[in-house]
Amino acid sequence: KIKRVPATEQTGIYHGLWLRDHPQATPRQKETMEMAYTYVEALWPYYVTAYPDDQLWKWLLVEDDFKVKIPEADTIIRGIFDGVCTKDTGTWVFETKGASRIDEGDLEQTLPFNLQNMLYVVAFWRQTGILPTGILYNVVRRPGQELKKGESFGAFRERIQEDIEKRPDHYFHRWEIEITKTQVERWFHHTLV
Repeated sequence: KIKRVPATEQTGIYHGLWLRDHPQATPRQKETMEMAYTYVEALWPYYVTAYPDDQLWKWLLVEDDFKVKIPEADTIIRGIFDGVCTKDTGTWVFETKGASRIDEGDLEQTLPFNLQNMLYVVAFWRQTGILPTGILYNVVRRPGQELKKGESFGAFRERIQEDIEKRPDHYFHRWEIEITKTQVERWFHHTLV
């Protein structure tokens, strides 16, 4: 069973590791990292409540490297799966993106044929022989608020959280993009090969 750790405790661990590994970091670099941790601390508690069923899925892969030979194209594709899971509707490649702007109409039209998504689908299929049902495309919107002059990161985090509480649907989006065997084979032969 996974130990649940508060986001602030987890970011504290990463912050310590980052400082250790970057002893020459400039004040600007340190501030950039602090901003990243602030976003995580603001978003994470709401993200996990937005998708409570995620913990019920069976995760086959999480942040796993892949390297797959594609002899038909005389190439190798490699990368890292964000995740692959099974749930009641099948086996899904899980891809997460952060974005400051989300155009739902554009995403719905392009996601089934997105190069990165299709490479993940093909890689998993070639590795396991299991054709994924599709892609769970998970988008977390980057907060648009700016740190005010003299504002602490803690106060900034609280201000972001107030906005998330008012409009959680603005921050968290997920699409289930089903993909047929015919679509994958067509993309494989006409695009990849």
